[in-house]
Amino acid sequence: MQIAIHQPRGDVDSQVAYCKRLGVGNVCLFAAAMPGFKEHGYPDPRRLREVIARFDEAGVKVPVMGIGRPTPAAILGKPEADPETEGLLKTIDSIGSAGVRAALIYHRAPIGYDGVSDETYWDRIVKHWRTIVDQAERSDVRIANHAFYVPRTMMVWNAETILKLIDAVPSPYNGVTYCTKFYMADDDVYSTVEKFKGRIFFSHARDLVRKADPDYWVKYEEVQLGDGDIDWARLFGILDGAGYEGTVAPEHLGEPRTPGEEPEAVAVQYLKKLL
Repeated sequence: MQIAIHQPRGDVDSQVAYCKRLGVGNVCLFAAAMPGFKEHGYPDPRRLREVIARFDEAGVKVPVMGIGRPTPAAILGKPEADPETEGLLKTIDSIGSAGVRAALIYHRAPIGYDGVSDETYWDRIVKHWRTIVDQAERSDVRIANHAFYVPRTMMVWNAETILKLIDAVPSPYNGVTYCTKFYMADDDVYSTVEKFKGRIFFSHARDLVRKADPDYWVKYEEVQLGDGDIDWARLFGILDGAGYEGTVAPEHLGEPRTPGEEPEAVAVQYLKKLL
């Protein structure tokens, strides 16, 4: 496993300099910040290839790119959302042509949206995802699904439902972003690895402290790596045993422990001791 960092914005030179300063050789870029996206709804393939080539020449790899979160309207196949879906498919094709082999994509399908029954909603989700996975296969891009792990508020919200979606659209290109936010859905973060064995295409490192307050939004506190409930040495050992050889990106790192401290830099150093 190798360390990656998220870079949602900024020019190539500043992003490369930041990677060098932190001592990481992998970065997760975001399609919405790439040339052409604002104008067309997807990155311009030629210009994106140029961006990726510049990172590569500087010794920084781009193994994964964030490609957004489909709206409920797009998931339900509403005609007004057709341009959004078309842009997503073109985004997958564009990043594939640039040599990016995995896509981080988020699920946000609130239960009860537009009065649609759960059964109908699920059928639409599967139909929509089959279109995405078909494109991923054509473009040689592995889909690293990431849910919003909010208990019982989303159609896809925990390990069980994300596995259900992966199994409903079977493909070697349909997998998961393994994120310790599974903890917020009351999943066991250790045994869950085995459930996704062979289908983990990206990984997030987020540490959390479980609180006694029953309200979801304050039930978990985001803290710096090593300060929470996650046993990272144990987790990375399990990921390694499951054959995961991809990248791990720290995120949602809580507040600085001391004034002027840079949590992401601290997180990278913490991960270097374990990976």
